[in-house]
Amino acid sequence: VPDATYVEGDPATLVATNLTIADGVAYGGPNSEPVHFFFLIVTVSEVIHLRVLKRITQIFRDPSAGADFLAAPSIGKLKSELAQREKQLSNREVS
Repeated sequence: VPDATYVEGDPATLVATNLTIADGVAYGGPNSEPVHFFFLIVTVSEVIHLRVLKRITQIFRDPSAGADFLAAPSIGKLKSELAQREKQLSNREVS
């Protein structure tokens, strides 16, 4: 389910969209496993783009992340799960 965010008037605007595919798609990855998550990141700043990519990578380092996201019964629950994991990462960085 695509989802996008846009902050009008912000010069560092970020538009991030994710698409989750339960059955996965053959995408030619190194492990030949189907890909379940696609992210589109559009921003005017390369620095912000790289920060978002870093955060996505950090979230998916947790082996349970993918399974938890795929098990989410709704886009609202998926967003909530993603926000919770983002908050946990932010709290660890502050500590």
